[in-house]
Amino acid sequence: MVHYIGIKGALIFGTIGYAPYAAGLYTKSRYDVDWLLLFGAAVCGISAGVFWMAEAAIAIAYPEPWNKGKALGYWLTYRLSGQIIGGAVNLGLNADRNQAGQVSYTVYILFIAIQAAGPFVALLLNKPDRVQRKDGKKVSLEILQDPWFEMKKTARLFVTKKFLLIVPFIGQAVFAEAVFFTYLSRE
Repeated sequence: MVHYIGIKGALIFGTIGYAPYAAGLYTKSRYDVDWLLLFGAAVCGISAGVFWMAEAAIAIAYPEPWNKGKALGYWLTYRLSGQIIGGAVNLGLNADRNQAGQVSYTVYILFIAIQAAGPFVALLLNKPDRVQRKDGKKVSLEILQDPWFEMKKTARLFVTKKFLLIVPFIGQAVFAEAVFFTYLSRE
Protein backbone atom coordinates (compact mmCIF):
# COMPACT_ATOMS: atom_id res chain seq x y z
CA MET A 1 0.00 0.00 0.00
CA VAL A 2 2.84 2.41 0.83
CA HIS A 3 4.21 1.72 -2.64
CA TYR A 4 1.02 3.13 -4.18
CA ILE A 5 -0.19 5.88 -1.80
CA GLY A 6 2.89 6.75 0.24
CA ILE A 7 3.43 6.64 3.98
CA LYS A 8 1.23 9.66 4.65
CA GLY A 9 -1.63 8.13 2.68
CA ALA A 10 -1.13 4.82 4.49
CA LEU A 11 -1.28 6.59 7.86
CA ILE A 12 -4.48 8.41 6.86
CA PHE A 13 -6.02 5.15 5.61
CA GLY A 14 -4.95 3.45 8.82
CA THR A 15 -6.85 5.91 10.99
CA ILE A 16 -10.22 5.69 9.24
CA GLY A 17 -11.41 2.46 10.85
CA TYR A 18 -11.32 3.41 14.51
CA ALA A 19 -14.27 5.85 14.55
CA PRO A 20 -16.71 3.47 12.80
CA TYR A 21 -15.75 0.73 15.24
CA ALA A 22 -16.26 3.02 18.25
CA ALA A 23 -19.57 4.16 16.74
CA GLY A 24 -20.54 0.51 16.40
CA LEU A 25 -19.76 -0.08 20.07
CA TYR A 26 -21.89 2.95 20.95
CA THR A 27 -24.89 1.92 18.84
CA LYS A 28 -24.67 -1.65 20.16
CA SER A 29 -24.58 -0.41 23.75
CA ARG A 30 -27.30 2.20 23.37
CA TYR A 31 -29.66 0.84 20.71
CA ASP A 32 -28.66 -2.85 20.47
CA VAL A 33 -27.78 -2.45 16.78
CA ASP A 34 -25.38 -5.10 15.50
CA TRP A 35 -24.65 -4.21 11.87
CA LEU A 36 -22.56 -1.08 12.57
CA LEU A 37 -20.49 -2.94 15.12
CA LEU A 38 -19.73 -5.70 12.61
CA PHE A 39 -19.02 -3.20 9.83
CA GLY A 40 -16.86 -1.06 12.12
CA ALA A 41 -14.92 -4.08 13.34
CA ALA A 42 -14.22 -5.17 9.76
CA VAL A 43 -13.13 -1.69 8.67
CA CYS A 44 -11.00 -1.25 11.78
CA GLY A 45 -9.45 -4.67 11.29
CA ILE A 46 -8.37 -3.74 7.79
CA SER A 47 -7.21 -0.21 8.53
CA ALA A 48 -5.58 -0.82 11.93
CA GLY A 49 -2.95 -3.14 10.48
CA VAL A 50 -1.99 -0.45 8.00
CA PHE A 51 -1.90 2.12 10.82
CA TRP A 52 0.41 -0.01 12.97
CA MET A 53 2.72 -0.58 10.00
CA ALA A 54 2.76 3.11 9.09
CA GLU A 55 3.38 4.40 12.60
CA ALA A 56 6.26 1.96 13.11
CA ALA A 57 7.78 2.81 9.72
CA ILE A 58 7.62 6.53 10.52
CA ALA A 59 9.10 6.06 14.00
CA ILE A 60 12.00 4.05 12.57
CA ALA A 61 12.69 5.91 9.32
CA TYR A 62 12.25 9.60 10.17
CA PRO A 63 14.87 10.14 12.94
CA GLU A 64 18.61 10.23 12.41
CA PRO A 65 20.49 7.00 13.20
CA TRP A 66 21.79 8.32 16.53
CA ASN A 67 18.27 9.45 17.56
CA LYS A 68 16.39 6.26 16.66
CA GLY A 69 16.47 4.88 20.21
CA LYS A 70 15.15 8.11 21.67
CA ALA A 71 12.52 8.40 18.94
CA LEU A 72 11.36 4.82 19.54
CA GLY A 73 11.20 5.56 23.26
CA TYR A 74 9.07 8.65 22.66
CA TRP A 75 6.84 6.77 20.21
CA LEU A 76 6.17 3.92 22.63
CA THR A 77 5.70 6.35 25.52
CA TYR A 78 3.12 8.39 23.61
CA ARG A 79 1.43 5.24 22.40
CA LEU A 80 1.07 3.77 25.89
CA SER A 81 0.29 7.15 27.44
CA GLY A 82 -2.72 7.33 25.16
CA GLN A 83 -4.09 4.18 26.76
CA ILE A 84 -3.46 5.57 30.24
CA ILE A 85 -5.08 8.91 29.41
CA GLY A 86 -8.01 7.12 27.76
CA GLY A 87 -8.48 5.00 30.87
CA ALA A 88 -8.30 8.10 33.08
CA VAL A 89 -10.92 9.86 30.94
CA ASN A 90 -13.12 6.77 31.11
CA LEU A 91 -12.72 6.58 34.88
CA GLY A 92 -13.29 10.31 35.32
CA LEU A 93 -16.52 10.25 33.34
CA ASN A 94 -17.80 7.09 35.04
CA ALA A 95 -16.56 7.46 38.64
CA ASP A 96 -19.88 8.74 39.97
CA ARG A 97 -21.98 6.03 38.29
CA ASN A 98 -23.37 3.21 40.37
CA GLN A 99 -24.13 0.98 37.38
CA ALA A 100 -21.67 -1.84 36.75
CA GLY A 101 -20.77 -3.30 33.38
CA GLN A 102 -21.36 -0.31 31.16
CA VAL A 103 -19.65 3.01 30.50
CA SER A 104 -21.57 6.22 29.95
CA TYR A 105 -22.57 7.20 26.44
CA THR A 106 -20.50 10.37 26.85
CA VAL A 107 -17.35 8.23 26.87
CA TYR A 108 -18.30 6.66 23.55
CA ILE A 109 -19.10 10.02 21.96
CA LEU A 110 -15.86 11.58 23.20
CA PHE A 111 -13.74 8.72 21.85
CA ILE A 112 -15.63 8.69 18.55
CA ALA A 113 -14.87 12.41 18.15
CA ILE A 114 -11.18 11.93 18.97
CA GLN A 115 -10.88 8.99 16.59
CA ALA A 116 -12.76 10.83 13.83
CA ALA A 117 -10.10 13.55 14.07
CA GLY A 118 -7.37 10.96 13.34
CA PRO A 119 -7.32 11.25 9.54
CA PHE A 120 -7.16 15.03 9.76
CA VAL A 121 -4.31 14.91 12.27
CA ALA A 122 -2.50 12.47 9.95
CA LEU A 123 -2.68 15.14 7.23
CA LEU A 124 -0.19 17.15 9.31
CA LEU A 125 2.56 14.56 8.75
CA ASN A 126 5.39 15.69 6.52
CA LYS A 127 6.15 13.50 3.55
CA PRO A 128 9.55 11.78 3.82
CA ASP A 129 11.12 14.01 1.15
CA ARG A 130 10.15 17.13 3.16
CA VAL A 131 11.70 15.99 6.45
CA GLN A 132 14.81 17.96 7.39
CA ARG A 133 17.26 15.88 9.38
CA LYS A 134 20.27 17.27 11.22
CA ASP A 135 22.64 15.04 9.27
CA GLY A 136 21.30 16.41 5.97
CA LYS A 137 20.36 12.97 4.66
CA LYS A 138 16.98 12.34 3.12
CA VAL A 139 14.54 9.97 4.77
CA SER A 140 14.52 6.72 2.83
CA LEU A 141 11.08 5.21 3.12
CA GLU A 142 10.08 3.46 -0.04
CA ILE A 143 9.53 0.01 -1.42
CA LEU A 144 11.98 -0.47 -4.24
CA GLN A 145 10.71 -3.84 -5.40
CA ASP A 146 7.35 -4.97 -6.66
CA PRO A 147 4.88 -5.25 -3.72
CA TRP A 148 4.36 -8.96 -4.49
CA PHE A 149 8.11 -9.49 -4.12
CA GLU A 150 7.97 -7.77 -0.72
CA MET A 151 5.02 -9.93 0.37
CA LYS A 152 6.81 -13.13 -0.65
CA LYS A 153 9.95 -12.08 1.24
CA THR A 154 7.85 -11.28 4.31
CA ALA A 155 6.04 -14.62 4.09
CA ARG A 156 9.40 -16.41 3.95
CA LEU A 157 10.41 -14.75 7.22
CA PHE A 158 7.58 -16.57 9.02
CA VAL A 159 9.29 -19.94 8.52
CA THR A 160 12.80 -18.91 9.56
CA LYS A 161 14.35 -20.41 12.69
CA LYS A 162 14.57 -17.04 14.46
CA PHE A 163 10.88 -16.31 13.95
CA LEU A 164 9.73 -19.80 14.93
CA LEU A 165 11.77 -19.58 18.14
CA ILE A 166 10.02 -16.38 19.15
CA VAL A 167 6.48 -17.64 18.43
CA PRO A 168 6.00 -19.03 21.99
CA PHE A 169 6.82 -15.62 23.44
CA ILE A 170 4.42 -13.89 21.07
CA GLY A 171 1.76 -16.44 21.97
CA GLN A 172 2.31 -15.91 25.69
CA ALA A 173 2.04 -12.14 25.36
CA VAL A 174 -1.12 -12.28 23.25
CA PHE A 175 -2.73 -15.15 25.20
CA ALA A 176 -3.05 -13.08 28.38
CA GLU A 177 -4.84 -10.28 26.51
CA ALA A 178 -7.19 -12.71 24.81
CA VAL A 179 -8.16 -14.38 28.08
CA PHE A 180 -8.60 -11.16 30.04
CA PHE A 181 -10.48 -9.30 27.32
CA THR A 182 -12.79 -12.25 26.70
CA TYR A 183 -13.48 -12.52 30.42
CA LEU A 184 -14.07 -8.77 30.78
CA SER A 185 -16.43 -8.61 27.81
CA ARG A 186 -18.78 -11.28 29.15
CA GLU A 187 -22.15 -10.00 30.28
